[in-house]
Amino acid sequence: MEKVYLGVLANATDRRRVILAVRGLLDFTYYVHFKVHTDESLALMERALENLHENKAVFEELGIREHFNISKLHKLLHYIKSIRARGIAPAFSTELSERLHIDFAKAGYRASNHRDYIPQMTKWLSRQEKVRKFSTFLEWTLPAYEAEFIRLQADDALEPDDTLPVQRPTSPSPPPTATLIHSIAKNPPFTLRADFIAREFHAPFFLFRLRDFLRSRSILPRGDLSEGSSFPVYKQLALSIPPVAEVGTTVLLDKIHAIARRESGNRKDGRVVETKPAQFDTVLVRVNGGNQELDPAKKYRAARLRVIFRVPEIYGSVHEPLAYVDWYKPLSRFNSDLGMYEISLSTQMNQQRSEIIPITSILQSCHLIPVFGKQINPKWESDFVLDQCSQFYLNPYLRHHDFYILRYLPELEAKRKAAEARRVRIRQLGRAGRFNT
Repeated sequence: MEKVYLGVLANATDRRRVILAVRGLLDFTYYVHFKVHTDESLALMERALENLHENKAVFEELGIREHFNISKLHKLLHYIKSIRARGIAPAFSTELSERLHIDFAKAGYRASNHRDYIPQMTKWLSRQEKVRKFSTFLEWTLPAYEAEFIRLQADDALEPDDTLPVQRPTSPSPPPTATLIHSIAKNPPFTLRADFIAREFHAPFFLFRLRDFLRSRSILPRGDLSEGSSFPVYKQLALSIPPVAEVGTTVLLDKIHAIARRESGNRKDGRVVETKPAQFDTVLVRVNGGNQELDPAKKYRAARLRVIFRVPEIYGSVHEPLAYVDWYKPLSRFNSDLGMYEISLSTQMNQQRSEIIPITSILQSCHLIPVFGKQINPKWESDFVLDQCSQFYLNPYLRHHDFYILRYLPELEAKRKAAEARRVRIRQLGRAGRFNT
């Protein structure tokens, strides 16, 4: 809920202080989750908390709350001091003790016959401790000996009557990497004609943009590009995003889809296929040569991915996979209350502005929240809202990684520029003073 709460609330109220209070609490929550802190991040965290306390009285004025004498809310005042004294907040998470609950309670209960189970659980746990101690002794005595401890996994420890949803990993976590890695299927699932791509993937200028791309690379097509030309097309692009110390230690696997609508029907093997709507995900693309600016407005641009494909050798020597994207307008409109960029589709002469780019220009997926207004249009549907809505907010709360690049880094850049402006003013005043004297 916290990922979309501020975007949904954005235009639902006329009270600016409501927005500032909610944003303050959300920002504080995300900063608390940081795994590495600096003076700058703690200062921003403190400012977020100040925003909450400076504006929370609006909920009392509106009759939503009678008071804010809440112990958990008061506890927030001590986080920054505790982090400076004891370290990051995640190290004190109550989730850490969940491991003991599994080992001491659930595993022991499973080992019992479920009748008069407390004495059995106690004896089982005592035996487990003795075995572990003796195994540790053997490892110390015999260098070649390696004890095998069977550890009950958290997902497997849930009893059938547990109501918590179980999310099992579909694939092992990728190894840590220092660079962004783009991956697609070894063999393309489709080979489609250009006219089919233009129609079903909503890429009407596919051939025109492809000729532009080849021309920009000084590549002369060996064959004639026409509506009958066929291209290998892929369903998805997988990005392995290197970890950022502040928000994680593992690689972030980001899957981005570009799938046309699938109609219902019967397959050759007899299976019935249901209608499935198209899925064209939104992405952040590197622009301006990927400069070193921290401001995302100068580094990134939002786009909607339409097609992932390769150019066959007969049409030119393009060895990397390509992507057809529809551009959104540059990140120039910033809502300072929400802390979000407002964007809309970019057009030229009433036509959607699009381009073919290498997939290596895509940095990650992104989440766009429709500008709902005070009432949500009842005709909007989740599968088609990107086509039905014209204005969006670029959401920084989707993942901690998004918060880092769309909120933390821009605020650092803003502070740096403000400090530089102050230094310039001081130097100018100094020169003026010397001149007057």
